[in-house]
Amino acid sequence: IEVPTPVDRPVVEFQLPPTTVLSLDMSDLLLDLQSYPHLSAKHKLTIIEAIQSASKQFDINPLILYSIIHVESSFRWWLVHATPSTKDKEPALGLGGIRPSVWGDQLKSANIIQVKADLFDISANIHAIAYVYDQLRSDPMHKSATNHDMSAMLKYFGGDYIEYFNRVNSKIIQLTQHRLYKD
Repeated sequence: IEVPTPVDRPVVEFQLPPTTVLSLDMSDLLLDLQSYPHLSAKHKLTIIEAIQSASKQFDINPLILYSIIHVESSFRWWLVHATPSTKDKEPALGLGGIRPSVWGDQLKSANIIQVKADLFDISANIHAIAYVYDQLRSDPMHKSATNHDMSAMLKYFGGDYIEYFNRVNSKIIQLTQHRLYKD
């Protein structure tokens, strides 16, 4: 399935400088989305556009947002995430596993959502992920982190689960491999 390029966006081709050792762009993410058979062409385009927009708005590398979504939901925007058996915990929702009881008021104030159900909207959820990640990245660094992005990922999942960071990082590495290694 090919996702059409919007007509109002001209394709610009350019030559990379000879000192470039690896180059990725949004088309690499779009190519990877082909491996998710539950996504229609429209969904894929919506995901790419929302990641691009949220990445720019919150100054987050698109590979990070993309990889968090892969780890959290495998791009299933309708997902209601399982919660511990504790009655007082509301389930996390959508692509990024956003808990409305924790982030809802801030997301409403930031005009990202209006109601909890908006977290099932692909674009709104991706912007919510970026908002939450940006907030966590600006917090004091997690004790197990070596940089602010790692810290944000550990806090995003909660606790001290280095494996969560490793899973996100593994997806980032996997995304670079098709450019790095020749078939």
